[in-house]
Amino acid sequence: ISGKANHMSQYKGRQVLELLGGEAGCRRIAQEFYTRVSTSPELRPLFPGKSFRCATEEFAAFLIQFLDGNQDQTQYRWWLSLRESHSRFAISEQQREVWLRLMTATINSLIEDSQAQKALKQLFNVASAYILGDERGELEHQELKARWNQQKKLDQLIDHIISKRDTEAIELAVQFESRTSVFVGILARMLESGQEPLLEFVLSSVIRKRDLGAMPFNGRTLLHFAAEASCLSVVRQILQDGVNPDILDSGKHAALSGREC
Repeated sequence: ISGKANHMSQYKGRQVLELLGGEAGCRRIAQEFYTRVSTSPELRPLFPGKSFRCATEEFAAFLIQFLDGNQDQTQYRWWLSLRESHSRFAISEQQREVWLRLMTATINSLIEDSQAQKALKQLFNVASAYILGDERGELEHQELKARWNQQKKLDQLIDHIISKRDTEAIELAVQFESRTSVFVGILARMLESGQEPLLEFVLSSVIRKRDLGAMPFNGRTLLHFAAEASCLSVVRQILQDGVNPDILDSGKHAALSGREC
C-alpha cells in the first residue's frame, strides 16, 4: 500500500477500504498479522491447529465486511457478533496487549498514511477492549465510528436472538436489509433459533425480497439454512420464488440433498 495512499480526508464513501488497498489490502493485513501471531508465545496457544489459514480468512472477511467491501469476499465470515466469535477463547488483558502490539506492527509495516495508522490503531484498541467487556472506548474517525456503531448493533442483535428478545432482534434486523450478505447471516441465525416470531420475520423477508433464497452467507445460501432448520414454510417460499433446489454451497452440497419438503 506504500506510496499509493493519500490522506483520508481526500476520500469519500468507503475511504478506509480505499486506503487499505481494497479487499486485497484487507487480506494482506490479515496475512501479515497472523504471520506475526504464529511466532508469539502468548497468542500461539489460542490457535491449537497447525495452520492459521482459517483465522486469516476469517479476519480478512471481517475487515471486508466491516468496511462494506465486496460481499462475495465476506464468505469466510463465520460470525456476525464479535463477542460471540471470541467467546470460546479465554483472553487475558496481557494477551490483548500482545495482540495490539502485533497489530500495531502490522499497520506500521503496511500503511504509510499517518491518519490511517492512527484511525486503525484506535479502532483495534477500542474493539479489543470491547471484546473483553469494556464498552467505554470512542472513535474519532467518523467513518470508522459509524461502522463500529453498526458492528455493536450486530452484536446486540445476536444477543437478542440468543436471549429470546425477538421483538428487539427484529427491530435491529431491518436496519441491515441493504447489506445483503449480513442480512442473510441474520436470517440464518434466526432460522437456527427456531423461535416462531423470528421464523415469521424470515418468511416475510423472503416474500418481500424474492432473491434472498439464493443469497449466501459463509458459503451457504439461505435455502441451505432453511432446509437444515427444517423450516418448511421458508423452504417452500424460496422454491416458489424459483430458486433451484439443487443450488450448491461452497462445499458443493445441494440445499435439499436427501431432504423431503
